[in-house]
Amino acid sequence: VSTQSTGCRHRSVINAACDTLKKVSVLTSPHPPTHNLPSRWVNTLLNVLCSTTSSSLSRRSAGLPEAIEALLQCNILPLTHRTVVTLLDTAHIPYPRNCDETEDLVQVHSLHMLRLVLSSAKLRHHLIPFADQICKLCYSGFVHSFWVVRNASFLLFAEMVNYILGHLNTEYSCGYRSNLSISELRQHYSGVYVQVLSNLQLHSSTSRTCPTIFLSLMICSKLYPDPGDEDTTLSKCLYALLSSPIYKIRSVTARTLVLVSQRTRSEKLVREILSELGPGAEQNKVNGVLMFLLECCKEGLVESDVLKE
Repeated sequence: VSTQSTGCRHRSVINAACDTLKKVSVLTSPHPPTHNLPSRWVNTLLNVLCSTTSSSLSRRSAGLPEAIEALLQCNILPLTHRTVVTLLDTAHIPYPRNCDETEDLVQVHSLHMLRLVLSSAKLRHHLIPFADQICKLCYSGFVHSFWVVRNASFLLFAEMVNYILGHLNTEYSCGYRSNLSISELRQHYSGVYVQVLSNLQLHSSTSRTCPTIFLSLMICSKLYPDPGDEDTTLSKCLYALLSSPIYKIRSVTARTLVLVSQRTRSEKLVREILSELGPGAEQNKVNGVLMFLLECCKEGLVESDVLKE
């Protein structure tokens, strides 16, 4: 069954083999004579992952993640943690210097496997202790020179964001917003919050830009503000990004700054921003402030009297 799931291109065959593995692992794990079998099978598949030879990238990466995810359904917590640690260690292996994008990279397979584990409703809650490590891995992979690494890192990051933020609602017109507040992110996922904040601070203090800024803005744009929590550090970083030389960053930042602001804070922030604009203001900053004001008006966060002033 493992051979069929890892050495076949046919999707139906892969699905049937993985369904069989899932049923067998669930049936064997509760019984003492066979409870070690899922662990042995997972170790065998992890050895296949770390092997240096493979038929092709599409063959090994198509069925191997689903086979491992199926075996982890036996719900043995130490096995799941050990598998995640192995995948993280494999993903952190330095990339070879002399290689091209057509080569079979075990790091990319590890990223795809982590994404599949995160997508499983039965397994994702076991990855809470590894959220900050996965976040750092995605940030580093998103700036890699190989497209396959950037693609796998972004897909993993998107899955992690969906897991952290939970259910999204469409109550707000300028973007989706989750039920996770800024303080809850800081409390439950402190490593992720520190990574996001440090990335925003880095880009707000320099004119150089990096694609990772969009990863940070993706999370910030979906957070729910606390009525009694005033994260001035986050607001200051976002305000500084309104002067970015890249239009897309200014546009996304304007929407994000509105989403993390309350009505009372929005009016105060608008007054502070407008007071800093003078005759010699930079064109990018003026454009960013105007986009921010436009988003505030769309959400009804600013009264007309404030704009007249």
